[in-house]
Amino acid sequence: HDANEYVMGAAFEALAKLGERLPPEAVAALINRVEHDSEWEVRRAAAEALGKLGERLPPEAVAALINRVEHDSEWEVRRAAAEALGKLGERLPPEAVAALVNRVKDDSSWSVKRAAAKALGKLGELLPPEAVAALINRAKHDQKVDVMVVYMAVEKLGERAPSEAVAALINRVEN
Repeated sequence: HDANEYVMGAAFEALAKLGERLPPEAVAALINRVEHDSEWEVRRAAAEALGKLGERLPPEAVAALINRVEHDSEWEVRRAAAEALGKLGERLPPEAVAALVNRVKDDSSWSVKRAAAKALGKLGELLPPEAVAALINRAKHDQKVDVMVVYMAVEKLGERAPSEAVAALINRVEN
């Protein structure tokens, strides 16, 4: 891992700080890197930079991040892509929700599961039933999953929170 990767990461950071002034060709370059770079560190840095665009993420960037969440061989890239998608908040498209639910259910990395669960937790009242079920199941069967993720989902759902989610939360607090 040479200095070139660090230079590229710094360049991605600088580009991300441009925010709305980020030229479309720079966004396209980040998307290309996240999708096709052979170095996982570069794909991760590109995903992180795209995440800094937050709700300004264009649809093609969202599609690239969904692809990385679903298919990247490196957990750090999947985590960075899940975190970037989470910055969309309530604008998270259904295909991203489905990809994140799959990561919560059966990713090999605890870090990816947690990032996906946190991203889903930001949906609030828009959280679909299958996402709630995945979060509850993860909380019941995996002690490493942050109880705060389930708490956030229950809190945002309020009175609409399923009793099973409340019970899972109480169980985690008691134990």
